[in-house]
Amino acid sequence: MSSSQYSHAPVTAYDIVAEGGRIFGYAAPQSGGPCLLRLSADDTPISFAMAGGFSEVAAAEGLRSGWCGFELHGLRLAIALGERIEIACAVSGRILKTMTFGAGDMPPLSTVSRSLSVEELLGEVRAPRCCPNSETLLPFALNHYRRHGVQSFRDMAYLTLLGRWPDAAAPYPDGEIAEDEKRISSYIDDLVWSEEFGSRWGGQLPGPYHPDFRFDTTGLL
Repeated sequence: MSSSQYSHAPVTAYDIVAEGGRIFGYAAPQSGGPCLLRLSADDTPISFAMAGGFSEVAAAEGLRSGWCGFELHGLRLAIALGERIEIACAVSGRILKTMTFGAGDMPPLSTVSRSLSVEELLGEVRAPRCCPNSETLLPFALNHYRRHGVQSFRDMAYLTLLGRWPDAAAPYPDGEIAEDEKRISSYIDDLVWSEEFGSRWGGQLPGPYHPDFRFDTTGLL
């Protein structure tokens, strides 16, 4: 099944880093949907983040194919409102990390060298739920192909990457390529390098928690 519909699950494994004014890391559940984290200052909620982005560290540790990364925003506001900063699982309430900051610990404001276009702003918003490259999309594409066959794979590849059903002229994966992984990788690359994909997504690949993702995630998340 796809992960376009999910409920959040309690955190069971995590790694949280506070560095350079950023709070990021991974948080994985035992099973079920992605985790939801909460940043608080002296018990006042500041921000929430879904752990549904890609984390290379989590991938290396074999956690949810890497798809449990997060970044929490609002550290400057948290420091301004209280000394005790907590990061907790928003489902169970379990405190995962506690930090103490003083006024002198306030991270500097981030600077923007130029104004962003509408397309760039949309890219910033979409980025946390997108694949960093086609290699991270491939396991889901291959999983769908092996579970549901070539017809369903072609349909879901078009819906995920081009946002439409394939027309009558749409090709199928090249049967002359013997290995499944190479066959599916080649097909995905052809779609990703198409002008249609570039105009739709600007080079961004939907990840498993993106609402347009259609590949079967069973066994990978």
